[in-house]
This record gives sequence, structure tokens and C-alpha cells, in this order.
Amino acid sequence: MEEVEVVRKTFDFLLEESNYQLWIDNHPAYAKLNPKDYPRHSITIKGFTPDLIGFNQFEDVISIEAKGTRDIQKGIGQALTYKEGSHLAYLAAEEKSLQNFQVALKQGNIGSIFVTETEIRKVDPLEPFRVHFLEDTKRELLILSKDMVSSQKRLTDLTRNHIVNYLAPLIFVSSDWRARKEVEEELEAYNIQAIGELIRGAQIIGLIKEEAGELRITDEGFVLKRIMQLERLDKLEKLEEIKKETSRKKGVSLMTEYPEIAITLKMLYNKNELFMELMKVFEKQKRKEMSFKELVEEIVKNKPNLFINLFCPKNKKEEVLRIYQKGKKRVSMKKREFYGKL
Repeated sequence: MEEVEVVRKTFDFLLEESNYQLWIDNHPAYAKLNPKDYPRHSITIKGFTPDLIGFNQFEDVISIEAKGTRDIQKGIGQALTYKEGSHLAYLAAEEKSLQNFQVALKQGNIGSIFVTETEIRKVDPLEPFRVHFLEDTKRELLILSKDMVSSQKRLTDLTRNHIVNYLAPLIFVSSDWRARKEVEEELEAYNIQAIGELIRGAQIIGLIKEEAGELRITDEGFVLKRIMQLERLDKLEKLEEIKKETSRKKGVSLMTEYPEIAITLKMLYNKNELFMELMKVFEKQKRKEMSFKELVEEIVKNKPNLFINLFCPKNKKEEVLRIYQKGKKRVSMKKREFYGKL
């Protein structure tokens, strides 16, 4: 039996029989599973990624490593690691292959999920674990359960340096639905570059939303647009002036010159759970100032999921995971490409 079949059957069984809430690792091996039926998300625990992760009916965090008929012993080692970030860990595999390792699984307090072509049987661990990284894992799962990160609103996907860039689409979007193409054409008339990035950025921040190729302003975007109108800043030329004014002078910022806009944007950022988790790192520091390098070092050491989801570029995730697996946590400071830009 192939591993992907073990994953699919385990997911279906736990969802239908026990009402679990689960996500499957966003790995190419599971690409043939329809994400609408099998929601995808990757969460790392001490550098390893469970094949399935989520909540059971008692809201315990569970992690499941899946194997087909081979690498069962390796799967046990991975499941043991998941004890660091979940209440319960399981190894799911083809029944005959898994049966030979019951002593090791019981000694490690790892549950078993026996999979055959016709049925599935689950044996729970003897007792829940005392975990170290549970808060980090559970927070991320709770975000997912609220559908806040299913499309992954990564603030690090904002490619323009100045936040004011993402206010530009507000000028041409209203409370009524407008074709995205029309908005793009109006922005093009002003020789605006990277229009797609600006529109996507406005969506990430929460200023506009898109459905079926049409754009509409959100309630938060409406408030910000109204502030811009009152400040007479609802022209693209004015936005360019703001960018120059608040990025070239020492001691001058959006907060000092346009506090109403800055405060509103801050409120929007605070709705992003990953950003709020980042702020908690600052709050726990006893010093008033912290360099970017010191910030990343702190997160690499104590918040691996936050580091991977907020800082790490998508094309570097696999490499960073391998580094975590080897225990080389400070290597991220040696290679700038591992943490991109914030």
C-alpha cells in the first residue's frame, strides 16, 4: 500500500468516525489529493513535519506520521519527535507492517493506526504527553480552524518597501463590485508599476477583496479611504508625495506625519495572527530596542513555526526544514536568503 493511500484512508476515517479536524502536509507526494476535500497545511515540530495534524474530538492536538509498508522504524522516530508539539502522536501504516513494531510503539507512548484495504483500526497512546512546543503548534492550528491562513496571508509576500504603495488600489475601488480589469486599466493610466502586486498587497492587508474577477472595498478599507479623503490624500500624486516625505527624512515616518492612516494600518496588521505572535516576541524582551538580527535569532531558537511561516521564503522552506532536523538552529543567521525580508 502506498503512503498516499494510508494518508487518504486515515484522513477519511478520522473525519467520518471521530469528527477530527485535520490538515494534510502540503507535500508534492500528496498532490493528487484534492485540496478541497483534503485541506493542506504544513506545521513543523522540531524540524519535522507530520503527514497529518489537527484536533481530535476533545480538542487535543494530534500529529500523525504515515508510512506504507516500509520505513516503519523511521516513522517511529519521527512520531517520537512530534511528542514535543502535540498532545498525542500516532504512526499510521499498512496493518501487517505496523503489527511487528507494537512493543516499540507502546514503549514510546505512540499510538497506532492500522490501515488495510477495507478497514482502519486505531489504538491510542497510553497517556497524553508533556509537551514543550504545544503553544506554538496549537496557536497555528487555531488560526487555520478559523480559515485565517488557508490562503496564507503572509505579510512577507508584500514586495513593495513602503506600505503606502498598497493604498493606491483604494482610490479606484468602491463598495460596489468593479471588474479587476477596469481597476488595472485606471492604474495603468498613471504608469503604475507592478499593478498585480499592489492589488494583491491590498488584499493581504485586508483593504479590498476579490471574487470572480471583481474587486470591492472592505469595511476596513472604506474607513481608510475615508480618512484619505478627509486628509485630501486620495490622489495617486499625493501618495507618491507621502512615500517621499516619510522615507527620506530622519525622524519622519507615516506615524509622525499621518497618524490616523498609520494607526488604521496598524489595526489591520494586528488582525494578522502571525504578526501578533511576532509582537509577543518583542513584548517579552526586557530591552526597548532590538536589531533585526537579534529578532530573527530569538524566533529561530524559540518559535520555529513562526520563523518558517513569517520569515522564510517559500523556495527555502525545505532547506530550512532539513537544517532544523540536523539541529543547526543558528545557521539561519549565516545565510540571509533563509529569512528574506519583512
